[in-house]
Amino acid sequence: MEWKAVQEKESAAGDAESDFDDEDMMIQLARSNFGDMIYDYDRNNRFSEGLKHHIEKMKAQGRDIHVIDIGTGTSLLSLMAARHGADRITALEVFDPMAAVAEKIIAKNGYSDRIKVIHSRSTEVDRRLVNRSGDIIVAEVFDTELIGEGALSSFKKGLQTLAKEGCRVVPATARVWVAPVSSKAFQKFRRMPSGHFVAPFADCPGVSAVFDIQLSEVDPTWWTVLADPVVAFEFNFEDADAIIYDETFFRSFQVTKTSTPQDFDTLLFWWDLDMSGQGYGKLPGTGPCVISTVPRQFGRHAPWRDHWMPAVYYLPEAVTVSPGDMIDLQCSHDEYSVWFAASKASDPDEKKLPQPAAICSCQLHVILSRYDFYRMHSLDENAGFVEMIQKLAKDKLIIAVGDASLVSLYASKTAKSVIALDTGNGASARMLKAYAEYNSIENLTIVSSANDAASAISADKQLEITVIAEPYFSTVIMPWHAVLRYRVLLQQLIGCVETALPISIAPKMAKLRCIPVEFDHLWKIAAPVGTVDGFDLSHFDELCQAARKASDPIVEQHSLFEYAGTATGSIVDVADLILDPRDGPLITHVKGLTVSASLPDTNALAFWIEVDLAGFTVSNGLQRIPMPGDVLDWHPGYRQGVYFIPLDKVKAGVEKVEVSVNFEKDDLNFSFEL
Repeated sequence: MEWKAVQEKESAAGDAESDFDDEDMMIQLARSNFGDMIYDYDRNNRFSEGLKHHIEKMKAQGRDIHVIDIGTGTSLLSLMAARHGADRITALEVFDPMAAVAEKIIAKNGYSDRIKVIHSRSTEVDRRLVNRSGDIIVAEVFDTELIGEGALSSFKKGLQTLAKEGCRVVPATARVWVAPVSSKAFQKFRRMPSGHFVAPFADCPGVSAVFDIQLSEVDPTWWTVLADPVVAFEFNFEDADAIIYDETFFRSFQVTKTSTPQDFDTLLFWWDLDMSGQGYGKLPGTGPCVISTVPRQFGRHAPWRDHWMPAVYYLPEAVTVSPGDMIDLQCSHDEYSVWFAASKASDPDEKKLPQPAAICSCQLHVILSRYDFYRMHSLDENAGFVEMIQKLAKDKLIIAVGDASLVSLYASKTAKSVIALDTGNGASARMLKAYAEYNSIENLTIVSSANDAASAISADKQLEITVIAEPYFSTVIMPWHAVLRYRVLLQQLIGCVETALPISIAPKMAKLRCIPVEFDHLWKIAAPVGTVDGFDLSHFDELCQAARKASDPIVEQHSLFEYAGTATGSIVDVADLILDPRDGPLITHVKGLTVSASLPDTNALAFWIEVDLAGFTVSNGLQRIPMPGDVLDWHPGYRQGVYFIPLDKVKAGVEKVEVSVNFEKDDLNFSFEL
């Protein structure tokens, strides 16, 4: 039977049309990735074990058990509590569409007599609706930072307003680990490149915000471990008085894992949850009933999760350390976030003053993504790319198009003069200006529009004008949006400038490329969940899949270097994209192009762009050409496009997918047939 999927009315700006009455709610549901969480069987099993542990103990005492489920979602944890023998469960859910689905799921599984859903936030619930205090509180209110979704207030207020004295909590406690490391690779996601120029803003501490990343998929050669992991925080969720919103601790450790001096600049971060109150083992992620986000490089058991993951934190100022040094690590948190600082160990009697969370002084860390920084480093280290830019620019008037890009700086070394057409939000132009000042670059002019570029051009008719670009823009979403915007700006430049002077353009062409993939885990975020732990969750699937169809583009963007996957076929060139408007339309409609899979278990297609820069290829996708069966090597500085093949089609086996692409409403629109 033929199956067809069509991308409906999606623009480069991300505006989609939908028939849902409450489109915002549908978008929230589609973005929530509840499905990924439900596919986390390790999480499910540990929550179930924690509930069972307490319920069986209370039942043995002859108690009538009332469970409060904070943030019930699909109601899965409430259903577990009912199955283990809880007499009454009150399930709280603030997200109305999800609460309505939970009620349907509870009814379908035959537990409506014991589970009551209240559409409310736990911290705001009308106490009269709860009827009686809880014997057990169960909650999944965590994120990568542990406390970023309000876990501290949820448990503190839950114990104070909804619980009996001696109420047990699932999870009972948490501990947060950090591994002190030195990492030049991770600093590329934070610092400005300095390979060809002195970098500005070197004293900016950046932001204290978490950098959540699938550390288990990152090559461990990216960092040098300096010491054993340190417990930064411990939280007791069963004691309201012990839950404090603002705390600072100083943890001391000795540099023991390196034989050479290093810059201590980075912390790798994860947490453990004790689900039953039976305690932890000595090593991260260990204990009788523990959920952990420990990456595989530091733990024996590291299940894949995407709703929670390990993370990276940056120290506002690096500390140069030597073997044997004692280091004081400041560990601070407020109600929702954590931050760190470090220094050489001081006199034990000296009072330590905690530093506040870092605040960016250059604006770039606020405006640009971590991936923008890495991309700039990657190109800065690519000698062939820099040489090609300088060869194209030699003795010419250059218009460099793009933002969050150093192309104009590279061109300035050989060009007669350079105009940087930077259409960003101001921070990128400020970056270029700072580079120019630090490096005494005097042939660079920065403008924000094609009209301004035309005004900046000398009237000297002997000048040869060349437009060059990566191209890249910091606000793009999908991998092809940069070339689409580049073409629009070229059209404007041609209209403003070419009446006076001829323009040559590089790049003039790009390719949209595709490869069939088997992702180890990423497919879970888009897949229906069906029956989980014996409970029928099909009502959730119906709503969530409808929400995804209504609000999400059929091809999604993901940072694929974080997600394990193998090629199941060869690379296919989907379309040639004409970037120079003088050479014709952007794309000739592609209809029914076959992407073949030579290996089984294909569950997605991945898309990216390769640009031809005068014979030099710039790719925002694969870094090397794979053979079927090879692990895919994606560029960490870009995000790629992914089409997830429906799960029922994957199970039946996918040998080929027919891809059609056209240009409509300022974007590429896709359809797929299997």
